[in-house]
Amino acid sequence: DALNDCNPLAITWLRESRPPNYTYLKASLVKVIDVVRIYSILLNRLLYKTKPRVNNL
Repeated sequence: DALNDCNPLAITWLRESRPPNYTYLKASLVKVIDVVRIYSILLNRLLYKTKPRVNNL
């Protein structure tokens, strides 16, 4: 209703009640970085175990 009535006070109240978009994006970016970091660590350990060791001759 506030958007249909074009009431600027109601629209600003609607914006203030919701968190800004950048905080949500920042939190999701941190989650993505954590997942990528854990995945790369696990993949690195898996490749290190399967890689033939040349030093043990």
